[in-house]
Amino acid sequence: MSAASPARPAGPVHDGRSRVELAKLRHELSHDGDDTTLDFLAALAPNEVRLLRERAAAARFTRHEGRFARLAGLTRLLPVALCARAAEAVLGPLVSARTASVMEPEDAVRLASRISPDFLATLTTYLDPARSAAIVRELPEPLLVAVGRRMLARGEHLALGRFVGVVPTDANLAVVHDAPGLALLEIALYAEEPDALDAVVGALPDDALRRILVDAVDEGRADDAVLLLGNVGLDARARVFELLPELAEGHQRALVRAVVRRGAWTEVLPVLSLITPAALQHLVRVPEIADPALLAALVPQDGDVPLTPAVPPPWPAS
Repeated sequence: MSAASPARPAGPVHDGRSRVELAKLRHELSHDGDDTTLDFLAALAPNEVRLLRERAAAARFTRHEGRFARLAGLTRLLPVALCARAAEAVLGPLVSARTASVMEPEDAVRLASRISPDFLATLTTYLDPARSAAIVRELPEPLLVAVGRRMLARGEHLALGRFVGVVPTDANLAVVHDAPGLALLEIALYAEEPDALDAVVGALPDDALRRILVDAVDEGRADDAVLLLGNVGLDARARVFELLPELAEGHQRALVRAVVRRGAWTEVLPVLSLITPAALQHLVRVPEIADPALLAALVPQDGDVPLTPAVPPPWPAS
C-alpha cells in the first residue's frame, strides 16, 4: 500500500501505534528489540503491521501443526509427570508452547500443574494468546499470578501485555499491583483487548496511575503516556486528568507538552466534560495549554464547557 493511501492516518499518534505493533512483530519473528531490519515497516498503518504479524504467526504455526498435534496426542498416552519432565528437559519452551496450543484445554491444564512456574514463564513468551485462551482461562489464579510475577521480574512486558485480554482481571491486578510505573505503561501499551485493558486500568489505585505518569516523564516517555490515553476509556482518562494537579509542576507541563506535540485532542477533549471544575481550571492554566490561540482553535466560543480560567494562573511568569 502506498504512503499516500487515504486509509492510513498520519501523525504522531499513528506513528506511536505503528511502533508498538512493530515491536510485537519483532517479538513474533524472534528479532532482537534493537534490530533495525524491520524499521522500514514503520511507514505502514498500525492495522497493517498487525495484520502482517497475524499472518506471519499463522504461517509459522501451521507449517508444523501436524507435528505439534502428534506430540499432543502422546501426552494422553504417557503419565503426566513424565510429560512435564520431557517438556522442560527435552522439548523446550518453544515446542512446548506450540504443542500446548493444540492440546485439549483440560489436558493442557493438568500438564501445566506439574510444570515449574519458571519454565511456564518462559513458555508463555512463545504462546499465542488467541490459540491458548481456553487453556489460560482454566488455570488456577495462584499459578497465573506466580507465572506473571516471574515474567514481570524478567521484564517480559510485551508478552504480559498481550495476555491482558486472556488472563482474568483479578489475576492481572495481582501480578502488577506493585509494579514500577514504566512496567505498567509498557504492559498497557502492548495490550490487545481494549475492554480488558480498560477493566484493569480502571481497577488500578491512584498511586499506580501516578507511578505511570511520573515514571513516563522521568524516563522520557511522556509521549507514550499520552498514547496510552487513546487505548483506555473515558473514565480512565478522566482519572488521569484528575490526578494531574497532584504531580510536580515539571511533570504536569511535560505531559501537557506531549499532548500538544502529538496533537492528541481526540483523546483529550471528550474528557473535559467528565472531570471536576477544579481539575479543568487547573488544566487550562498550565502554560503550554493556556494559550488563547490554542484554546480558540480547540473550543467553540459558544461551547458549554468554560475553559477560560476565572482567576490568574498560579504558574510563575516565564
